[in-house]
Amino acid sequence: SNIMGFYRGPNIVTDGLVFAVDAASARSYPGSGTTATDLAGTNTITLDNGVGFSSTNGGTFVFDGIDDEINTNLTTQYTDFSCVVIFKNNNTVSWGRLVDKSYSTGFFISAYFLSGGLGYVGAGIIEPGNPHGQSLQYDTSVYNYFVVTRSGTTHTIYLNGSGTSASKTGSGSAISANSMSIGAWQGSNTGQRFTGEIPVVKTYNRALTAAEVDQDFNAYRNRFEICVSAR
Repeated sequence: SNIMGFYRGPNIVTDGLVFAVDAASARSYPGSGTTATDLAGTNTITLDNGVGFSSTNGGTFVFDGIDDEINTNLTTQYTDFSCVVIFKNNNTVSWGRLVDKSYSTGFFISAYFLSGGLGYVGAGIIEPGNPHGQSLQYDTSVYNYFVVTRSGTTHTIYLNGSGTSASKTGSGSAISANSMSIGAWQGSNTGQRFTGEIPVVKTYNRALTAAEVDQDFNAYRNRFEICVSAR
């Protein structure tokens, strides 16, 4: 199966995995060019406007914060779902979109860069009005592993394992069919471009459990030298 194409990834959670891109897997991205392969599905993934590649930590996509965007062509209208993103922020001074499928009718994951090496990373699901979601504080100097899940009307976010999380009640409606973007606001909007590295993005058609979040996080943490978050 293509799933084994992951970089040292036999321990990742595969149950319900429907989309996956990993810059370290030659089967997902050969290190050059404008096309990536979905390791879990059939979506044609395009790197637009000069998205870069670095071999750092096995391999990562690099976003310039100006016009870079990966279009996943993923239009699935999830009800229960999870989205995993690994990222390193290189000075996105305002909110920068990590993953976006429309904040008002779909879901988004966004990272904010503060002074002193701190930032906020958050996610929202069908939240067109304030506060648009929920967030957790993170260390901007390192890679971070972030997950958003929805089970029924329960929205949960996790940072670097299950020990740091937040949860709220929100919409349980199916999300929009907009194509999911990485590193940018979905569609042609030029605002909130992300500056930094995003090596891995995955989506599942169900909510990962806290134990599965830990299992999946542990499959990546050595590669990215990520410490477990303490509450």
